[in-house]
Amino acid sequence: MDFLLLLLAAYGITFALMNQKAPWLTDRLKALAFRVEEKDGEKTTFFQRMLVCPFCTGFHAGWLAWLLIRLPEHAAHSFSAERLVYAVAECLGSAFASSAACYLLDTAAQYFEDASAALANSDDE
Repeated sequence: MDFLLLLLAAYGITFALMNQKAPWLTDRLKALAFRVEEKDGEKTTFFQRMLVCPFCTGFHAGWLAWLLIRLPEHAAHSFSAERLVYAVAECLGSAFASSAACYLLDTAAQYFEDASAALANSDDE
């Protein structure tokens, strides 16, 4: 159940970032100077490219969601080397699972939006 909550939280973060639901944050991220040159010579920032990709944004949303949901539980216990390795592995696993889930959910949502728009256009004609 905790893992489903984590995936839903990560998708919510991904959706908010990709669809400009938090412009106070995304505008600042896009303005950071991590420049990446495109093939056509146009320069963009790392975050401008990341925030259009649900797989990439989902990865980062996954570890952020893990920090919000699971880190307090891990921090309540004393950290041993074994517990630290487990926490890092769980965080990375959550990030990768989140990237796949966010990509699948975003692709499914786009499919249904496109199908709905096509149906609405065929009804208009």
